Amino acid sequence: MTAVQDPETTETAVVRTYEAMSIDEALELVRAAERLGFGVILRNAERAEEEDTYSVEWTVEVFDEIPAAE
Repeated sequence: MTAVQDPETTETAVVRTYEAMSIDEALELVRAAERLGFGVILRNAERAEEEDTYSVEWTVEVFDEIPAAE
């Protein structure tokens, strides 16, 4: 993976956000973005489906450059 740049010297713009996908789909997008030189942030969130049942949804944010560390 590509290293994160210094947050004080980098301004990035979101190119696209992909939401509510499986981990396989998310990793495919991350790999493709990396090959093309885009920056990526991968996030996950749990969503309650029923009592005591949760699903995990993944969000991929693609940036024009490597985003600064949060």
